[in-house]
Amino acid sequence: MNNKFEYITSKQLCDIRQQAEDRISQIRNTPNMTIPEGATVYYLSPSGDDQNDGRSPNTAWRTLNKLSSEVIENDSYVCFERGGVYRGVAVVRDGVTYTAYGEGEKPKLYASPENGADPQKWIKSDVENIWYYETGNLDIGVMVFNDGEQWAIKALIRKCEGEELVEHATNVPFSSWRDLNYDLQFYHDCEDKKVYLYSVQNPGERFHSIEFAIGWHMFSQASSPKNVTFDNLCFKYCGSHAIGLCEATGLTVKNCEFAWVGGSLQFYLEDGVPVRFGNAVEIWGPSSDFTVENCCFDQIYDAAMTSQFNISDPNYECIIKNVKFSRNVVQRANYSVELFLHGCKVDTPSGMYGVEVSDNLFLDAGVGYCWQRPDRVSASHIKNSEFCRKIKDYVIKNNVMCGSVNMLIWIHGVESGFADDDSLPILENNTFVGKIGCEFGLVEQSENGQRRIYDEKIVDYLGERYNNNTLLFLLD
Repeated sequence: MNNKFEYITSKQLCDIRQQAEDRISQIRNTPNMTIPEGATVYYLSPSGDDQNDGRSPNTAWRTLNKLSSEVIENDSYVCFERGGVYRGVAVVRDGVTYTAYGEGEKPKLYASPENGADPQKWIKSDVENIWYYETGNLDIGVMVFNDGEQWAIKALIRKCEGEELVEHATNVPFSSWRDLNYDLQFYHDCEDKKVYLYSVQNPGERFHSIEFAIGWHMFSQASSPKNVTFDNLCFKYCGSHAIGLCEATGLTVKNCEFAWVGGSLQFYLEDGVPVRFGNAVEIWGPSSDFTVENCCFDQIYDAAMTSQFNISDPNYECIIKNVKFSRNVVQRANYSVELFLHGCKVDTPSGMYGVEVSDNLFLDAGVGYCWQRPDRVSASHIKNSEFCRKIKDYVIKNNVMCGSVNMLIWIHGVESGFADDDSLPILENNTFVGKIGCEFGLVEQSENGQRRIYDEKIVDYLGERYNNNTLLFLLD
């Protein structure tokens, strides 16, 4: 047991944040992996040419389109030159390792098709302070200015039958781009292939970089991938998922950076409510041996790391096993980790088996870009609520979870028929950092999910299942 409740100062909180910055610096400076002698290697470089064979640094390819068009053999390595920017998306191939070569910053992979800071491409509309840009019909999740100094707020129309059209997050009447009314609010009309932005001057003159997080997965697959590794890459400006795979076996993501992921329209519910992407790293459906380690995440609309599935057919079995998220730093995501297995039945083997969340630094859930979510009060560092009802061999240990606009942790398995510990973790040696009067969260399995715990009551609440955790609350 030995759980502790303590008060901390602003100086101690700054020390925790400095620890995160130091870890991020280490991740950004991880060296290139050693490629086995005799391995098949393909190279990409900003100075390459897609007419080359791609088999050496001097004959490198240039684009992700070329990479996707080629059949890359199992056990091959695809190496991106450091310091370069590669725009677009790619198809994942079985048994391939995607990594870096050369010197400098990690290769930057952008879903954003171009830097939109070109004054000539921004056209002034007939409404004061509203400009438009020709972007195509793939929905934009967010627009990011000057490498993250500022970002735009997306307007989405809620189309509930019989009700007035409103902007979904604010409930303010809104029917078209003409209703944009504050600085850096935007609306993407996919039908006329234009993005409209409210700006007090031409955006291309105002900013030196404008990136569009386009609504596609940066790395996805043609079939269920096996034994894929991503190492030492930087993924940015993606409106859907940066790495979004289905029914994957042996996915490893390590030493990578992720930023500005999600926000594009996924679909409309039957009642006209829009649902938005997205997650930085996701496996959807049955999977095994899923590892994310030594990565950093920032400004993620939904979850940084997630394994999930929705079982709609009661006869379908979904088994997810051996999931490990370790030694990562997550800042400003709505969820650092989300585990989601909806529709799991008592009398089937469906479930998650073997989940470890360890040695991570999680900061500021729900802060930043994801604050524009209409459900911002759902933010937490680890979430497996009513949508995840059976997890066995579940361990959360040695993590720091610091700051949230809602709860620090939200674990709530609910469904009649399951045993009391079917979705509860072993919680050991974690440090939780919050503010007096704010909510620690929920760690229980019950029918109602109403037992939320604050402040000093937490230590008694954790009980025998949760050992050597420290709960630090800020006084000043």
